[in-house]
Amino acid sequence: GNAIIVVAFLMVGSLLAIRSNIDWLAGILLAISTIKPQVVVFFVAFVLLWAISQKRWQIVLWTLSGVLIMTLLGVLIIPDWIIQNFREVLRYPGYNPPGTPGAAFQEWWPAIGQQLGWVLSIVVGIILLIEWRNAWGKGYHLFLWASGLTMILSQWTGIQTDPGNFLVLIFPFVIVLAGLERRWGQPEIIIISTFLILFLGISLWVIFIATIGKGEQPQQHPIMFFPLPLYLIIGIYWVRQWFISQTSSHPFLKSA
Repeated sequence: GNAIIVVAFLMVGSLLAIRSNIDWLAGILLAISTIKPQVVVFFVAFVLLWAISQKRWQIVLWTLSGVLIMTLLGVLIIPDWIIQNFREVLRYPGYNPPGTPGAAFQEWWPAIGQQLGWVLSIVVGIILLIEWRNAWGKGYHLFLWASGLTMILSQWTGIQTDPGNFLVLIFPFVIVLAGLERRWGQPEIIIISTFLILFLGISLWVIFIATIGKGEQPQQHPIMFFPLPLYLIIGIYWVRQWFISQTSSHPFLKSA
C-alpha cells in the first residue's frame, strides 16, 4: 500500500529507458516518480545534470514538462493542494518517529545531535557533488554507478524520509551484487552469502523487531536509518573500479 513501490519501479524504469535511448519515456517516468519528491529529488537532479552533459535534451524536456503538467492538473482539481501539501510536510515530523539521521542523533545525544546531523548532511552533499562531477560527460556505466550511489546517499541528506522508503535501495543492492559477481565469479555463493549476512547475520529483521517501539502502534527505531545504507555504501564503492573499467559491451551496462 506504499507508493514507494511504484516510485522504485519508475526510477529503475527510467534508467532502463536511458540505456535503450528512449529518452522521452525516461523523462515521463522521472516526472511521475516525483509523486514522492523527497525520495527522488537528488536522483532526478543527477539524471537531469547528466542528460545535459550528454546533450540528451529530450530527457530534460519531458521530465520538466511532465512535472509542470501534473502540477497544473492537480491545481485544476484541488486549487490549494500545494499549500495543503506544504502544511502536511511541516506536520509530518510531529506525529512520526525521527525522519532523518540528524533527528535520530538528536534523540540519542540531545547536546550534539543536531550538529552531528549537519556534519553528516554536509559530508554526504560533498560526496554527491564529487561523484556527480566525475560522472559529468561520462558514459552509461559510470552514470549507472553514480545513480545507485545517489539513491543510497539521498537517505542521509537530511531530507525527511522513512526507512520504509529504503525499498528504492533494491537497485543499488543489485549493482553491488552484479559488481561482486563480475569481479569474483561464483554468483550463487556471493548472492547467498550476502543475503545470509544482511538478513540473517546482522539481520535487518532482527534489529527491527528487537528495537521496535511499543506505542499506540508499533514504530520502527531510528537505528534502522543506518545498517542497510552503510552496507550499500561500502559495497558500491567496493565495486566502483569495476564499473569504471568496463566498456559498454557488457550486457549489464550496454546502451542500445
